[in-house]
Amino acid sequence: MAIRDRALYCCFLVSVSFGFRFAVAKGAQAETWNDPIPVDLKGTNIPSNLTAKIDAVGWLSNGCTASHIGQGLAVTAGHCVLEEDQTEVANADCKELTIKWGFRNGQQNGALTSQCLEILIAEATDDRDFAILKVNAAPASALALGTKQLSKDGQMMSLLSHPMSEPLVWSQYCFVLPGSKEYGALTYQRCFADPGSSGAPILNATNGSLIGIHNGEEFEGNKGFLYGTFLYDTPIETLLKPK
Repeated sequence: MAIRDRALYCCFLVSVSFGFRFAVAKGAQAETWNDPIPVDLKGTNIPSNLTAKIDAVGWLSNGCTASHIGQGLAVTAGHCVLEEDQTEVANADCKELTIKWGFRNGQQNGALTSQCLEILIAEATDDRDFAILKVNAAPASALALGTKQLSKDGQMMSLLSHPMSEPLVWSQYCFVLPGSKEYGALTYQRCFADPGSSGAPILNATNGSLIGIHNGEEFEGNKGFLYGTFLYDTPIETLLKPK
């Protein structure tokens, strides 16, 4: 199955393999989940520290969300770009994929479209779920990396994403569940994240830096949690170093 055909439901597939690993979140309580806030054209209806980030978040043409981190590199979830039988690839072609940046209410066609040139590295395992893509015509805006940041229990975060291939939405705030550092994965509650949010940037609520990549969700009845991959556990910094 082509990668563009599976992205809209891939977060459900991945959640089954990931969810039971996170014993830290088995005690997650029933929560009131945030309603998404559609981001207006200039980002005036979201916190000011996120407004400057909105042009760095784009819609991946197979139905996921991606972010520009500078030097023509974009990050997303690994399961968004891998075939069903793959767990990791490197230096793979991805020219069938595009990323539409600036896709917001009032700008339905986006401000810029990039073509994916190469999957530098992608992984979707029980430990990590991320991909780093090389793109052309990247936006001027890029997310600052928080690769040294390990989230503290209860820390506030938020997401910017394109759920169900819709224009950009803000998740409102969510908080890190206890034990995320111990188990090596971000687990959090309250943020809005429908299918299509896979690959969305997980942003530090205080300074807006990129600390992780959203991967999926686990629910049992009205109890559940979302989970993602810490950036510190990926080779992003190495790839961004001057040659």
